[in-house]
Amino acid sequence: MLIPFFNGLFFGLMLIFVFGPTFFALIQTSIQQGVKRSLFFVLGAFFIDFLFVTVSLYGLSDLLNNPDTVEVRNGIAMIAMLGAGIYYWFKTPYHPDKKTVISPLNASFKYIFKGMIINLLNPFLLVFWISLISVVEANYSYDDKGNSYFFLGVLTISLILDISKSLLAQKLKDLIKPKVIASVNKILSIVMLLFSLRIGYALITS
Repeated sequence: MLIPFFNGLFFGLMLIFVFGPTFFALIQTSIQQGVKRSLFFVLGAFFIDFLFVTVSLYGLSDLLNNPDTVEVRNGIAMIAMLGAGIYYWFKTPYHPDKKTVISPLNASFKYIFKGMIINLLNPFLLVFWISLISVVEANYSYDDKGNSYFFLGVLTISLILDISKSLLAQKLKDLIKPKVIASVNKILSIVMLLFSLRIGYALITS
């Protein structure tokens, strides 16, 4: 089963070019809160990726994409993305001299939850995984076990890439001033607002 796994690693490299709200939120978290908390964020986002892959592989996507439920799900996602976009537009940039007391346990749950929510509220992520399954089925003749190894490879490289992004952003922290952080917040805000508009457009035209 090494061939499906390595093919999954290869296909997973396309995630380098995915610049959705999760990517910008990860970079922002690493810059403002440090690498440890950004890794908790990665863990939360990875859990949702794993959940979506499992959902897609075992056919539950038909239920989630049911016309009776998809509009409600997308409507909630649109409102949540809109609210998050407005929040980050007005968010005060983190200042390195500002000390906040937060317990390690609370910090862990906070950033795991943040990673889960931002990934979960991106309805196009599920579409991505379902589309990738379609590509695999059209180009390979894997059995269920082969498909599992393929997506294990995709998830593995996805996790490695997210950890690398987190570490790279942290390495650049000393070069990034509050003004730049404010710009990152604005970019994250615009990305989320654009996703919200995109979801709204899909709802109107569906």
